[in-house]
Amino acid sequence: DEESEKKDEMDDDTMFTTLGEEDKSKPFVAPRWATRVFAADCLCRIINLCENADQAHFDLAMARSAKLRNPTNDLLVLHL
Repeated sequence: DEESEKKDEMDDDTMFTTLGEEDKSKPFVAPRWATRVFAADCLCRIINLCENADQAHFDLAMARSAKLRNPTNDLLVLHL
């Protein structure tokens, strides 16, 4: 499990360090419309669930305070 977590972390590092670099050898392909609609729908569902669950998901100060009281809290704003 720890091995796969390290690999995921390395993949994330690679993705974010190469994001700004231009690669002329590969053409840019925009996501298809269905992919965009799916992504927007997922995001709307996540936001809707979080809004209805707890305001701490969108308030950083409140989320930090809640995290201090209960370290197992997993709030959306703490991941952004």
